[in-house]
Amino acid sequence: MLIITERVYDEYRTGQRTTIDISAVDRTFQKVGVIINEELLPYFHFDASSGEISVISYAIQIRDACCVIDEQFGRAICEIFAVDCTGTVGIIKKMVANGVLRRDSLHLIREKLKRSKFYLTAQLLNELR
Repeated sequence: MLIITERVYDEYRTGQRTTIDISAVDRTFQKVGVIINEELLPYFHFDASSGEISVISYAIQIRDACCVIDEQFGRAICEIFAVDCTGTVGIIKKMVANGVLRRDSLHLIREKLKRSKFYLTAQLLNELR
C-alpha cells in the first residue's frame, strides 16, 4: 500500500509543480494524518510544517514503513532514527526488479528526470541504466 501524509499531499496541492496530476496522486496513494514525533522537532528547528517531518514521524510510528525521501538532510534524519528510507531512483529500480516497469523505459525516465527541475546527481542517474 502506498501512503502519503496529509502534509505532503498539501505540498503537492499548493506547490508550484505544474506537472503534478493531483488526480493521479489521489488514485495512487492513501492519505493519512500523522502526529508529529516531538523528538524530531530540534532537527527541523522546531518547525513541524515540512513534509519530511510528517513522513519520518509516520515511519517511526509504523515501523515497517519505508520513507521515500531524496533530500540528503531527510535521509540523514532517517538514519539517526533507524527508519528505512529510499529515494526516487530506489523506487524506479524496485519497479524494474518487480516487473512493474520495463528496463527499456529507463532511458526515457532518465532523460525526463534530467530535463526536469528535480535534481539527481549524475551518479544516481547512471543507476538508471
